[in-house]
Amino acid sequence: MIDIPADVANSLPAGKLRVRGDGTWSFYQGTSSFTSPEMDNGTLSKATAGGVTTYTYSTPDGQSVTFNGSGYETQWSSADGKETLQYRYSGGDLTGMTAIDGALATFSYSGGLLQTSARSTGMSSPWPTRAPT
Repeated sequence: MIDIPADVANSLPAGKLRVRGDGTWSFYQGTSSFTSPEMDNGTLSKATAGGVTTYTYSTPDGQSVTFNGSGYETQWSSADGKETLQYRYSGGDLTGMTAIDGALATFSYSGGLLQTSARSTGMSSPWPTRAPT
């Protein structure tokens, strides 16, 4: 999620720009409540608790994607809530991912480049296949 300020000179609204891994994007107009773009039947909502702001995109089938205040995806949840993927960051770098089965993948960087990756033992599946959107 990228915060887009209003362009008063050109009468363009403020909002959030969601850029997906496949290069597609959607613009959600608003600053506290959001209007979804045409052809997007999901909703974007904002929540603040304890001084921490998050944004959640929810699909009509019940799936949800949560982003932190910096715009990084922190969680994906299935429609029934039984499956989740969680993502952790440090300084904008993805440092950890918890898979649906609870296994943890960790990543470390040097000079902005990925140096190592590891996963916990006992994973029942290969590396998680859903990347942050």
